[in-house]
Amino acid sequence: MIIEKYEVENTPFTAVKVEKQWYVMLGTYRLNEKPHDTLEECVQDAETINWNRISQVIAGIMETYKKKSQLEKEIAKDYRDWE
Repeated sequence: MIIEKYEVENTPFTAVKVEKQWYVMLGTYRLNEKPHDTLEECVQDAETINWNRISQVIAGIMETYKKKSQLEKEIAKDYRDWE
């Protein structure tokens, strides 16, 4: 259950509060392993650029692309089956 959602300015990230803990999100992907206690901590984490965060973003994009490609294949197969 999402309690609060905050778009982190000048980033592709969202801070999401679930129960009493904050998480950095990229779309549907949670990027921090350890939850934050405050929105301020979460925003600071989201604004921190390091190699770990860069690789998380790349992995999230690759996973999204993979799901999109699989969905397109399934749609194309269903379309061929209808013909």
